[in-house]
Amino acid sequence: MTENHRVGFIDCNLCGARESTSIFTKGGLQVVSCHRCDLVYVNPRLTQAEIWERYSPTYFWDEYMPVHLAPHGEFVREWHRQRARPILNYLKPYQKIGSLLEVGCAAGFFLKIAEEDGWRTHGVEIMSPAVEYARTRLNLNVYEGTLDQARLADASFDAVVMIETIEHLLDPMSVLREIHRVLRPSGAVWVATPNLRSVMLPLLGVDWSVLSPAEHLFYFTETTLSLMLKRAGFRTVQFFWHRQGQTIWDTMNPYNSHRPTSLRSRFVKWGTLTLGRWIQPWVVKARRADRLSASAVK
Repeated sequence: MTENHRVGFIDCNLCGARESTSIFTKGGLQVVSCHRCDLVYVNPRLTQAEIWERYSPTYFWDEYMPVHLAPHGEFVREWHRQRARPILNYLKPYQKIGSLLEVGCAAGFFLKIAEEDGWRTHGVEIMSPAVEYARTRLNLNVYEGTLDQARLADASFDAVVMIETIEHLLDPMSVLREIHRVLRPSGAVWVATPNLRSVMLPLLGVDWSVLSPAEHLFYFTETTLSLMLKRAGFRTVQFFWHRQGQTIWDTMNPYNSHRPTSLRSRFVKWGTLTLGRWIQPWVVKARRADRLSASAVK
């Protein structure tokens, strides 16, 4: 892949610094760490058009939907309800005007559960087939486009949710500031994203499928995500490392490998299957699980 297929080098989205150190290269793209704040990001990266090409009907139906138990368009309500429950339980005390926004809502499964839980819901999503599904199959109010294009009113939501979306954004700081604007005073945001300190990174190395620089443009730790939320104007940032019903696969999924048949990947899968139930409590306590789940208040 030649250089003219990429945008130019970008400054750190968290602190604005230009100096960084290369960590690894994958798929012809370089992932770097900021010298000043340690934010990890892709630099240089593909153009917006090339990144968004990824979110095609083929991706939606052949990759996204099967992962959500919906290869034929099913809505497995109880499975989604179980996954949404910890977030909705946390957000319940913030339900004053009754409105909830999900940025990057995809097919709208979380939004539908939130709607059934008594919220007035609104979604924002760039993936056309996902928007169509959310509107026609689940009868949800979803805007096709980016959050800034939606031009939502100031202080119009009690809560905003981003589930595995922030790592895909071209400018996460700008989006968090826009979320801050549309939240009412004392409203809450919930952000979930892969954890760069996951135990799976040293175990699987660069084959860890979370390391996917063509689509995952930013990689967060507890420190850098907390700093970004605070610099976007939020306060009272807290992280959640355990939820009811959390499985070994929720904590440390060995199947997230770009080379699943390699000796290393097979060894990690065997170790997780054999020792996972004893290792899982340590992984959670050490904050080395696969996902960061954070909340913050305006």
